[in-house]
Amino acid sequence: MRKAWLLCCAIGLAPVAHAQPLSLSDAVAHAGTQAPSVTAATAAADGARRTITPSGQLPDPQLVLGLQNIPIEGADRYRLNRDQMTMQTVGVMQDMPNPWKLAARTDVARADAERAEANLDVTRLDARMNAARAWINLYYANARVTALDRLAREAHASAAAGRARLAAGGGVEDAIAAEVEAARIDDRRADAGAAIVAAREELRRWIGTEADEALTVEAPRFAVDADRLRARLVQHPALAAYAAERDLAHAQVRAAEAEGVPDWSWSLQYQHRDPSFGDMASVEVRIGLPLFQPWRQGPLVAARRDDETRVEAERNGAQRQI
Repeated sequence: MRKAWLLCCAIGLAPVAHAQPLSLSDAVAHAGTQAPSVTAATAAADGARRTITPSGQLPDPQLVLGLQNIPIEGADRYRLNRDQMTMQTVGVMQDMPNPWKLAARTDVARADAERAEANLDVTRLDARMNAARAWINLYYANARVTALDRLAREAHASAAAGRARLAAGGGVEDAIAAEVEAARIDDRRADAGAAIVAAREELRRWIGTEADEALTVEAPRFAVDADRLRARLVQHPALAAYAAERDLAHAQVRAAEAEGVPDWSWSLQYQHRDPSFGDMASVEVRIGLPLFQPWRQGPLVAARRDDETRVEAERNGAQRQI
């Protein structure tokens, strides 16, 4: 029984023994993989990548079934085997978009996937920054509580001494001042405790249950290399996201321009008639006629070019802000 009890104690204490304090770098790393926004952005990027291959494929073929030349008047009306022109038709039809349109669709899908990847980088950076901010707020909120606890003990001791002096005939003003100071420190301690709860909840938003772990004792230290920071400014995820947005706008312009090239389709049909007349076959080709481009395709191309201008202006603004 003694061995069993010791084993149970060892099992129960094992998680506590192996628990590690949560450092700032740990919180940042957890946020980069566990934040719900990062999970959502990762799923969006995965979904965008899966659309690249299907976007450039031909549409599905169509099955054609029909009845042609059915008499609707006379003694043979609605009969399918009395007129040599009456046929039961079965066939297949395939739409053939122009190759520039298929290539443009693939380019748009690929650019959209690159934009989703860039948005994932931005989302991951945002999650890490918010987790770091929450960790720092929690760390210094804990430090304030520790300092205020010490001040509160001293203030309550001073208030108790004041009450003792008052009972021995001392001055009232000093006793009241000590009580007021102790109450003021207690209020600050309560506010600091609320700040701890708020900071821990914010940290839990970004890293989950790991936010409940104790923080490291050492204060975070930041070493900033200004030259290296300026040199890598062009690699900032926000600017990379605008570059992907610009590529997507370019691809959408090409897709809009491809709408002005005619599409075509073909169909092959087998037509069954009464055995006394013989069966037939038909081949058909259809070609689109984009005759009204100034009113249809033209405005779409202009709209996509406006998107290019918008994205470039937004990127310049973001670069100046960073």
